Amino acid sequence: MYVYKFRQVNDFSLNNLADGQLYFAHYESFNDPFECKYKLIRSTDEELKSYAINVALKNNDNDIDRATTQVNIITEKFDGALRYIEDHAGKAFNNSLDNHKNNIGILSLTHEQDAFKGLFFWSMYADGGRGFCLEFDYFELKDSINNLNNTKTAGDFVRYKENVIDIQMAKISHEYVNAKLVEIFTTKHTTFSHEKEFRMVSINGIGNFRYSKKALKKIIIGERMPKDERVKLIKLRDEHYPDTEILLAKIHTSDYKIELANLN
Repeated sequence: MYVYKFRQVNDFSLNNLADGQLYFAHYESFNDPFECKYKLIRSTDEELKSYAINVALKNNDNDIDRATTQVNIITEKFDGALRYIEDHAGKAFNNSLDNHKNNIGILSLTHEQDAFKGLFFWSMYADGGRGFCLEFDYFELKDSINNLNNTKTAGDFVRYKENVIDIQMAKISHEYVNAKLVEIFTTKHTTFSHEKEFRMVSINGIGNFRYSKKALKKIIIGERMPKDERVKLIKLRDEHYPDTEILLAKIHTSDYKIELANLN
């Protein structure tokens, strides 16, 4: 699978390319003000009791009768005990997410096939065709980032939904939180579905992460890039990525299309 990163030409983008680094950003730096939204959902009394019994099973050797009895004793002796536990779990989830939010870095990419031919991406993310596009082999990219930075990243396609994610308070556990954490950081409103975004998420902080230069398969230069910057980028490729293909994204003269020309 290939993923793509569109860039403007500036010192930061060129230095990162030369050094073989990609920047994992804080979610608040993105253009969507609704990043990481979710809603805590209360369970019905029956759902809450059923979930409590399932938890109790783990402490009662999977004996359903003992687990049910244990839960019945708690609910009869302490009115509202399960609802109190549910509220506590909801608060714990909020606190856990707040602690994670400022340490999670996000690398925003697109998974659109042949994205370098997409008019939208060049217009919005590559300075109107004056920038460049990087094509990565995703699996090589992920493995090299994890190995070179002694970290662990998760990658996922962004889900586009009409409603925010529901978090079932009664189900909150360590495993549930970990599963929902990535989902929260990879869910957006359908307004943004045209982005066809793919995200890599790191729990080890925000900043630059090194990758293997072998993971970069193509560098595509926008036709409107100024000549001096184009020369600079070609020289950078020759010095740091001699095995990476370099192409020119040309604007079709009589159609809404991008055509590729070889620069090797």
